[in-house]
Parts: sequence; structure tokens; C-alpha cells
Amino acid sequence: MTRTDAPSGAWVLVTGASRGIGAAIARRLWTRGHKVILWARNTDDLRTVAAGISPTGEGLAWAGADVGCPDQVAQALADTLPEGASLGGVVLNAGHGRWRPIAQIEHGEWNQTLNGNLTSAFITLKAALPRLDFQASPLVVGILSDSALCAFPNRAAYASAKSGFETLLDTARREYRSQGLRVCQIYPSRVDTHFAGSHATAEPGMRSDGLTAEQVADVVAWVFDCPGDVEIRRLHMSSTHVSFGLEEEHYSDAC
Repeated sequence: MTRTDAPSGAWVLVTGASRGIGAAIARRLWTRGHKVILWARNTDDLRTVAAGISPTGEGLAWAGADVGCPDQVAQALADTLPEGASLGGVVLNAGHGRWRPIAQIEHGEWNQTLNGNLTSAFITLKAALPRLDFQASPLVVGILSDSALCAFPNRAAYASAKSGFETLLDTARREYRSQGLRVCQIYPSRVDTHFAGSHATAEPGMRSDGLTAEQVADVVAWVFDCPGDVEIRRLHMSSTHVSFGLEEEHYSDAC
């Protein structure tokens, strides 16, 4: 894997980076010359991903962390972002979800879904803000879902969490845009990853009609390649073989 010249001295943090979209984004950004920080709960998988991206560790740092826990996020930031260094970007990617009718959602599962998709983004963003390099037009990218935009049946917990995540990012833009912060919200529909959704377990290949993690990563890398005075606010993504939202002819909730 070759690496281009680094575009800046700042680091880019990617959450949920142990597999799927997060791992693909970290890999693509590193090859474009960014120094990347990888966080995820599964340290074994994260270690493997990190070694696959940069065998020597050049331009890369990683830490196991549950981003829904403020103490773990604070420790991971201290462990992976060198003292005096700054963040040029944050990719808020960590998330999970299972589809169930409202009547079948247990209280604990509801809280877990909101914590994994919304609270974790808030905790990470809050911790990252003081370390962002506001002089260099830093970029926050949120990986959302078309579930943030549509009231899909059986997705009450996940859609509520993603809608809240969308509002969190909208608010961050309003609060910090005047200081130079750029916020980009990316809304993929079906992606062929380990995301469970309507399945008890899932793995790449089960949704072969959807987007690939690498296709989402390519779009994220393109956003990072844009000039610092260019703001890409929202991007909707879908494979042409499936629907985006509820209104199109290919819609199916079996994902």
C-alpha cells in the first residue's frame, strides 16, 4: 500500500474503525497522506486493521475504546493524539442497530442503540472540539443513514438515534461554523458490511446489492480532499440496485 504526501500536520480521528466502513475510511485516508487515529471497542480486530494499514506504524495511532464512555474517550484521546498535536478532522462512524417492532424493543436495547449511535457521537465530538485546529478549517464527518430521514417500520430505536445524531451535527455547524468548522453529513442506504439490521448476525456478502464500505470511504476521502473553504453539507448515497428511503420502487426492509 503506497502513501501520498501528507496534506497537513493534523490528525484525523475515525471511530468504529475495527471493520466495515470505519476501517475502509481509515485505510483510504491514510493512503491519501492523512495521519489517522483509529478507535473501536474490539482491540483484536483494531490491531489487525492498524497493522494492515501501516505495518511500521507510520502516521497511525490506535486505541481500544468504548466511545459511549466519557472516561474511555478521554483516555483514548490522551493515548493517541500526541501532546501539542491537533485534529484536522473527525469521522463519527461508530454505530449499530437491529430492526424490531416498537412493541418488541426492550428498554435496555433502546438505551443501547441510542448510546451507540447518538450519545457516543456527542461524547467523541465534545472531547475532540478543544483539539481541533480551527485555523485550518477542520472537518467533522458524520456517517448517518437514510433511516435518519425516513420513518422505516421496525427501526424506531435506530432511526431515532440517527435523527438525533443528525441534529447534533446541525447544531455543531451552527455553533462552530463561524470559527472555521466544516460539518458533512453522509447518508448511505444499504451497505454490505457486518451491520446487523434485520439479521441476527451479518457479514459482507449478505447485502451484495448494496454499497460497499470502500465506496463510502471513497466519498469520505473526496470530502477531505476538498479545499478548506469548501463546505459539503449533506450527501445521500445509494447503490442503484436498492432504494434510498421509502419512496422508490426497489424499497425492501430486508436489510
